[in-house]
Amino acid sequence: MTTYNLNFNGYYLSTDNLPEETGIYLVYTCVYNSADNTVSLSRLLYIGKSQKTENTNLRKEVKQHVDNGKFNPYIKQGEQLCFSYATCDGRSLDVVENGLIFMRSGLINKNLLYSFNHPNSLPVTFDI
Repeated sequence: MTTYNLNFNGYYLSTDNLPEETGIYLVYTCVYNSADNTVSLSRLLYIGKSQKTENTNLRKEVKQHVDNGKFNPYIKQGEQLCFSYATCDGRSLDVVENGLIFMRSGLINKNLLYSFNHPNSLPVTFDI
């Protein structure tokens, strides 16, 4: 059995706080409470991956999605976007992303929602 351990690092309201690394990212809608400096998660919108290369990384990938308005139709009044990430070995990105989408799909992820495309990796468990 293959086990993938992911340590998701908090919730961030700005893409500027995301690392320039290889990893998995989650995009949520949330309600920010400035008095307590906390967020209440509303909905998981998207699960994505990014391989750090000369031209891209996790921060740039998420920022590009935000800048092109990909998530705007899903933000309700009083909500905003927030992000979480887990660094991940680049060789495992496809399996991890596919498994997370299959298990916990966001609203926007449709292509891997009903299938796990890595049968040679089965059984797979995730410790999140």
